[in-house]
Amino acid sequence: MIVLGPVVKWFIFVEVSGSKPDNNTLLSTSNMKLTVTLTIFLALVIGGCNCKIVQFIFGDSLSDVGNNNFLSKSLARANLPWYGIDFGSGLPNGRFCNGRTVADIIGDEMGLPRPPAYLDQSLTEDVILSNGVNFASGGGGILNETGSLFVSNSPINFL
Repeated sequence: MIVLGPVVKWFIFVEVSGSKPDNNTLLSTSNMKLTVTLTIFLALVIGGCNCKIVQFIFGDSLSDVGNNNFLSKSLARANLPWYGIDFGSGLPNGRFCNGRTVADIIGDEMGLPRPPAYLDQSLTEDVILSNGVNFASGGGGILNETGSLFVSNSPINFL
């Protein structure tokens, strides 16, 4: 039997977070119906194979799980006592919050493993393939000017 719970939860998240759709946007009713149909079809196809679903997260401090703590020149670090007091051991863990990030919450609801920080020295290819990886960096963005006060302007070498 194929469980569509994660698919339904994902669509609830998209619907709640999206703006009011009109006929000229990607969230129009016809496009949303097509997206729902294709996603359910993909869930049925993927449900028939032995696939591992993991998260690859890109973002800023809202989803950073400790990448900035591994950047030597970064001023934006989440290594102070109040970061992580409600998470795990209660010690700072690199998250810019006191507990789970939004990606952690969504992943937990979908039963996915929590991806580690990409810059973690103990990270291996096996861990990436089995848990995914988090590339998010506090103060990061797509523009060169973004985060210039907190992080170096050179991009992280991902591969």
